Order: sequence, then C-alpha cells, then structure tokens
Amino acid sequence: MKKKIYVNICGLALLTILFISVIFVSFSNHTLHEQMQESTKTEAAYVAAACGSLEDPVSFFDQLSAEISLRITYIRKDGSVLYDNHADAAGLENHLKRPEIQEAAANGYGSGSRLSDTLREETYYYAVRLQNGDFVRVSSVSDSVLQTFLTLLPVIGLASLAVLLCSLFIARMLTKGILKPINSIDLKKPMDSGCFEELWPLLSRIEKQNAKIDEQVNVLLDQQQKFNTITENMNEGLILLDEAGKINFINGSCKNLFHAPSMHYIGKSISLFNRSYQMQSTVDAALKGDISSAVLNLDERVVQVFGNPVIEDGKVRGAVLFILDVTQKQKAEQMRKEFSANVSHELKTPLTSISGYAELMLNGMAAPEDVPGFARKIYDEAARLIVLVNDIIKISRLDEKDIRQSKETVDLYKMAGEIEDRLEHVAEKAGVTLKLEGETVNVCAVRSMMDDLIYNLCENGIKYNRPGGSVEVLITERDQHPIIQVSDTGIGIPREYQERIFERFYRIDKSHSKQTGGTGLGLSIVKHVVECHNGYIEIHSVPDEGTVITIHL
Repeated sequence: MKKKIYVNICGLALLTILFISVIFVSFSNHTLHEQMQESTKTEAAYVAAACGSLEDPVSFFDQLSAEISLRITYIRKDGSVLYDNHADAAGLENHLKRPEIQEAAANGYGSGSRLSDTLREETYYYAVRLQNGDFVRVSSVSDSVLQTFLTLLPVIGLASLAVLLCSLFIARMLTKGILKPINSIDLKKPMDSGCFEELWPLLSRIEKQNAKIDEQVNVLLDQQQKFNTITENMNEGLILLDEAGKINFINGSCKNLFHAPSMHYIGKSISLFNRSYQMQSTVDAALKGDISSAVLNLDERVVQVFGNPVIEDGKVRGAVLFILDVTQKQKAEQMRKEFSANVSHELKTPLTSISGYAELMLNGMAAPEDVPGFARKIYDEAARLIVLVNDIIKISRLDEKDIRQSKETVDLYKMAGEIEDRLEHVAEKAGVTLKLEGETVNVCAVRSMMDDLIYNLCENGIKYNRPGGSVEVLITERDQHPIIQVSDTGIGIPREYQERIFERFYRIDKSHSKQTGGTGLGLSIVKHVVECHNGYIEIHSVPDEGTVITIHL
C-alpha cells in the first residue's frame, strides 16, 4: 500500500509537471512569436521610412545590417532582388509571387510565415511597398517549440525535481497519516478503533467475521472437548496416524494398555510407541488402504489391534488404530476349550465303565454271582453321570444368568442345619466331624442356589479332609451382610492354586479327586451363585493345615 501511494502521488506529480511544461512551453513560444512579429513590423516600418528618400539604398542597407540582426531584402517592383544581407542577391529567384510581396503590392504592406528556402528555417516576413513601387522586406527567424523547450529545459528540470521532492515528502506524510490509524486498529474490537469513516464498512465486516470465527471456534472447541472426553474415558485404545505413519492422536487408555512410558508421542512415529511386527504390519496394511487386524501378547494382557485406512478423494490420508483388551476373552476362550475337553473326558469315563460292564453282561461273559456287582457299578456310574449332567446344566444357566426361580427369604442357619443332616452319613464314612455354629440369618436369595452353595462347600470340606478331621460351618452377620464361613482341617491349597480352584473341572490333585469322586464343578457353581447374588469370596488356606472359605453376601 505504501509503495502504491508513493507511485501514484509521484506519477501524478510528474504528469502534472509534464502538462504544465507543455502549456508553459506552448504559451512561451506563442508569446515570443508574437513579440518577434511586432518587432519585425516595427523594424520594417523604420527601414522603409529611412530608405524611401535615398538614391542609393544599398549603401544604407549595408550600414544598417551591421547594426541589426534582422534579414533585410530590397526587391524591385518587377520582383528581382536588388539586395539581401543574408544571401547573394544575384542568386535569388524572383520574389514577385511571394505572398507578402503580392499583399504589399495590393495593400502597401504584407506578411507571411514559411520555411525559408534559403535559410531552411521557419521565418516570418513583413514587406512594405515604397513610393517608387519597390519593396523592402524585413524577416526574422522564429524559434520552434522544441527550441523553446530546450531553452527552458533547465528551468523545467529544476522545477520538476523540486516538485518531485515535495511529492515524496507529501506522500510520506500522507502514508503515515493513513497507516497510523489503520495499524492501530484492534482486530478483536475493530469498531472501537478511531479510524476513517471510509473504513467503517470494512471494520463492520471484520467485526461480523470475527463473530462468525468466534462462533466456529467455540463449536470446534466444544467438539474437541467432547472428542477428548469420549476418547479419554473409553476403555479401548485409539490412535490416529497421518499418511506418513506419524501419531496425530493417542488416548490414555491406549498408553495404559501398552504400559507406555510417559512422554509426548504426537508427531512421533508409531514405531516409537510399539515396535512389534504385528503392530507394524497392521499399520502398513492400513496405510496401503487395507483393513487389517492383529493380536499382540503383552506382558500381562492380550490386545487386538484393528487398522482402518482414512481415505479422502481416493487417496489414503492416514489410518485409525482401534485397540481392544481381549485378555478376558482369550481366557474365556481357553476355559471354554478346557471345559469342552473336560466335559468330554468326564462323560467318557462313566460311559466307558457302563458300556464295558453292560457288554460283559450282554455277551454272557459275566458269572451269575458277578451280575449284581456289575449292576451296582453301572448304577453308580449312571448316578455319577446324572450328577455331572445336572451340574453342567446348572453352571450353564448360571453362565447365562438364567435365574428363573424367584428370590425369597432364606434362613441360612436353618438351611445349613438341614445340609448338615444330609451330609452326616458322608462325614461319618470319611471319619470327619461336621459342626454348625452361628445364629439365625435371613437373606433374600434363590433357595436352591443357596442350598447348592452351602452343600458344595461342606462336601468339598469333607472330601479333601483327613480321617479325624473336622468341618465347621459358621453362619453369622457382619455390618448387616450375611456371612457363610466353612473351615476344614484338610490338605489345604497352595497359594499359587487358590485363584484357580473355582475354575470348572480344575483339580489340584487329580489322583485324590478320582478316589473321592465328584464332578469338579462344585466350587465353580459356588463362584457363580455368589456372583449372581452380588457377593464375593475370600479364601485362606495353608497346605497340610486346612482351608477357610468365607462368603460375603
């Protein structure tokens, strides 16, 4: 803008100087031309008056030409040139038909301007007719416009320089005066700035635009805040990459899943965050436009990474990585496989026995006296098979939270007493004392589930005990919450196995389990029943001393 102001003002000044110079030179040239004509006329009148009475005008003209610079020509009435102080008279052509001579012959005087054939210059002629009929012509050369301009050029140059300097000074002052209020405009509040009225429409538009920008910024900030809130509170990991594989965004859950060190990852390569082959393969595939996934085994977790390309206008602009913690899913899958294998094994064992004994009896290979024994074994294995199937059905329903029975008020102490009576024969057979202590405690629960819970805990305490040992059942209440505690003096459970005893079909000592029987689902049923009633389990066990299992409902 400053440059434009300087150029415009200086250009205008130069154009003004040029215009004035043209007018001034033209006017000066015209004035000088008029003065020259008047001077020529006056001189011609003087010369004509002086030589009118002379017998030898040539001598007079010679004397006069030394005193004046004008050209004097004496022409006879027949047009021949008698005298010319600037040219050889004998060599000059007849002047009778010259315009000024013809006009003088008619009127007594005449004038004319033309390019002189002799002097080759623009010449003004003035002729006077004498009394004897001859003519005296005085002529003078007038300066051309160019000659006048060249004569006045130094003056014009100095004037132009002065005007140009003044223009530069004025341009500088104007520029400062214009830019100072503009530079002082507060872009946040433009209408509050003291500025030229001519700029008010622009300032008004700026203020309206600022309002729109502020509104859009607030919308973007609100969206950014929502995005940050959502991504920082989601359990899944999220990483946004640009087309070069640099991290544009990473949420806290992702860092926690990978136990990443606390540092600034934005703008860094994904390989700095995780160098695994699976991660890099997923990223490479996504940046090539393919959807891919991979499973990464971390120290304590198993995560699955999903890579999706970000495509705009047919080009891959980046990638989105979505990370899920599939540790529990993998464990559940592993448990499902183990459960299927264990169920197959547990079903196969009694079925094999039943099939074997039945085949002996069918083929007549069993002695008559052995048939009752075989029948008893078939019956026992069938009963065991029924118990196993019932337990599998129970735990399947518990897995699916299929609690069809309605809850009711259950007296846990009374129920424990009934279970004690049912297990008294089993305890006596194992040489274990079964003892119940506590008080009446009522709980809102599913009666059959509470029965399964207490029964399985007591049965396990008897099975994994030793002759002469004991199982104590305590029913009490703590902080208005029912407590069921079963203690035994059995073989105990090593610490490393205490978390796994509630898994399906898990047995620490499989040889002992075969001797004691059972399905291996008892404690798993206990765990599911407690979870269905929003409780939790505590276990304390010392090998060769005993185990205490406490249920908090």
